[in-house]
Amino acid sequence: MILLLVYIKRKDIWAINPSTVKWMIKKKICIVTAGRSDFSILHPLILKFYNSNIFDTYILVTGNHFDKRFGSSINDLRIKKNTFNINYSYKNQNITNISSKILKKSSEIFKKIKPSILIVVGDRYEIFSTTFSAYYNSIPIAHLYGGETSLGSLDNYARHAISNLSSLHFVSNLKSKKLLEKNDENSDYVFNVGSLGIEHIQKNKNINKKTLENKFKFKFNKMNILVAYHPNSIEQHKTKKEITILLNSIKILLDKYSNISFIFTAPNADKNYDIVMREISNFCKRNILCYYVSNFGKNYYPGLLKNIDLIIGNSSSGIIEAHSVKTYTLNIGNRQKNRYQNKSTFNCTFNKVAILKNIIKILNFKNKNSHFKLKNIYEKAQTSEIIFKIINNMLKRKIYFKNL
Repeated sequence: MILLLVYIKRKDIWAINPSTVKWMIKKKICIVTAGRSDFSILHPLILKFYNSNIFDTYILVTGNHFDKRFGSSINDLRIKKNTFNINYSYKNQNITNISSKILKKSSEIFKKIKPSILIVVGDRYEIFSTTFSAYYNSIPIAHLYGGETSLGSLDNYARHAISNLSSLHFVSNLKSKKLLEKNDENSDYVFNVGSLGIEHIQKNKNINKKTLENKFKFKFNKMNILVAYHPNSIEQHKTKKEITILLNSIKILLDKYSNISFIFTAPNADKNYDIVMREISNFCKRNILCYYVSNFGKNYYPGLLKNIDLIIGNSSSGIIEAHSVKTYTLNIGNRQKNRYQNKSTFNCTFNKVAILKNIIKILNFKNKNSHFKLKNIYEKAQTSEIIFKIINNMLKRKIYFKNL
């Protein structure tokens, strides 16, 4: 006799023989986060998997999440179940030592939990280490946001290496999809889904200026500029020169205008990050209308981005997410060179005259709609839902594992 068994949580129906009944074993999903920036991007997708009844979801936490100097963003995670921490200090350690520790520990974790797939985002060396470990433990990898180009950063090469090891690709724009396919990635496994970071910002509730001021102890002005500068990872000897030029430019504006405030955030944990932190911290102590907040967190950063007039520096956040909340970006230097851009992003070199000229020009724009009338090139609807469904469908059959 054949019985019909309904497994309510899974919402699937099987016809099975009662003598051979076996409860379904859930697929295991592992997601890696290495810092405040990628966690904000991943957050909508993490919630999709955690809130579903058809997966066991594991989070591997590493990178600068644990470091007070970067804002202790581990506190934003607030997920305890199935979480593995790879914790270490950046102090007095080089990237090679850090990467080897992540490689060893992540391999131990993968052998223990045996995930069906590993989900990673971006281009950090911490992410490359976990990807390399997963590949040699025969775990298929889903890579978010390969195919993008930032020629002025070592992360550019890490991103391409991660793509080469990955079986599934979720890209943020058509240009990235075409680049991956040109580099011999199978088009059947490359999906243009848009940016999760934009989805996170749009879903985040509006936070007013007063709330941000009270939380982070600073004051908004008539005009407000966020400064997000990361070390020069290719020409590392230029980091001190670049941050000096940037701060000197800001000083000129402070001396000339009393209606502009500058809000600084911490750099990435790249070589010479300590130089950048020290210079910014000292500058803010010496100058009123300058504030240093190491980490705004996933819940408050979207509100900050919506309430400022301009973001300057070399962060991808300005290029990818800022356009969706009608905030201008001044991208300085080569770190984001060749990255696909909206019309609300402007570019200049690390030259004092160029920086000043562009900041003043942008703040004096009278018609914002001319730069924001087109939709963000990185934006698509229901990005996390689409990624979730594709991975779910892929895992219903034997998932493709790339054999280089």
